[in-house]
Amino acid sequence: MRTVGVSVRELPNYDPDAQELYSVTFGNERIKIVVTKMSSTVDDWIKTVYGDNKASEDDLIVGFDVDWKPAVGVNDNPVATLHLCVGRRCLIFQIMRADKIPTSLHSFLQDEKIRFVGVGIENAVDKLGRSYDLWVKKFVDLGDLAAEKYRWEEREESSLDELARLALRIREIEKPAGNVALSNWSQKHLTRDQIQSACVAAYVSSKVAQRLFRTFIWFGEDNM
Repeated sequence: MRTVGVSVRELPNYDPDAQELYSVTFGNERIKIVVTKMSSTVDDWIKTVYGDNKASEDDLIVGFDVDWKPAVGVNDNPVATLHLCVGRRCLIFQIMRADKIPTSLHSFLQDEKIRFVGVGIENAVDKLGRSYDLWVKKFVDLGDLAAEKYRWEEREESSLDELARLALRIREIEKPAGNVALSNWSQKHLTRDQIQSACVAAYVSSKVAQRLFRTFIWFGEDNM
C-alpha cells in the first residue's frame, strides 16, 4: 500500500484565449490537462486521442465524470464541466460556458469502440444527457465491475478511494482541503483545487478500470 502525492502546475500555453494547460503530478506519473470552453479545442483533443490509439485493437477506456454548481432549494443546475481522461491525457470541458457542443464530442461519446468508466457513472451519464441531449453509448460502473470480479453477492456503494485501494494498492490520495465537489463549477475560471480534483477522479477511474479489465472478463451488458 502506498500514499500518492498530487500537485498541479501551469504549463506554457500558445493559445490562452482557447485553453488553459496544466500538468498534474500523481505519484511518479504526469498527466497533461487541457481546460477549455472552446469546441475547436475539444475537436483537437479528440483527434489527438484517436491518433494516439489508432494502432490498438482493444476498446478504448476513458475515465468519465461531470460536475455542476450545487443547487439551492429545488433548482437542478445543468452540468457545468465534463471530465474525460485517456491514458495521461485529460480534458476538462467547461460545457456550460462553451461556444457550442462540437459534433466530434457527440461522435466520441457514441463510439462503439469506447467504454466510459466511473463510479456512479449512470447518474453522471443521465445528468449530462438531460442537460445537453449528449448521450454516452457504452459505460461501465466500476463498482459493478469490481463486484463481478470479486464475486460480491451483496455490494454497498463503492467509492473511488475504496476501489483504488483494492485495485491499485493505493492507501490514500492527497486531496485539496474542503469539499471541492460542492464548489462553484460554473465559474469562468476553475481553481487549481477543482482542476486537481477533476483530473484525479477521471484518471484514477481509468486506471482502476484498466486493472480490472486486464485481470477479469466482465460479462455485463453494454449500456445504451
